[in-house]
Amino acid sequence: INPAYGGCVATGAGDTLIRFLPAKHAVTLMGEGYSPEEAAEKAVAEVEPWCPDEQLVIICLSAAGEPGMAQNEGTQQSYAYRSSKCPEGAIRANKTHPRGTCV
Repeated sequence: INPAYGGCVATGAGDTLIRFLPAKHAVTLMGEGYSPEEAAEKAVAEVEPWCPDEQLVIICLSAAGEPGMAQNEGTQQSYAYRSSKCPEGAIRANKTHPRGTCV
């Protein structure tokens, strides 16, 4: 997390996450001007050639609240986050609908 840019998390094969630090790399990319979506996609793309058979999902959120995610699996991953735009609950989102809907 960098309060000026936002933060990212990664899930998947632990050895891969420790070896490549894709969430940290995605935050660095956001600091270089990439959107959360672009940063997540670029971080996954850099790890994927080394570990093509291991699941990797990165979710980023900019300091302004813009979400983005990327994955190296063919399945559609969903995620949830809290926002003042949805005071009654969380927002459920996915790659196709990154702004999501209140749930």
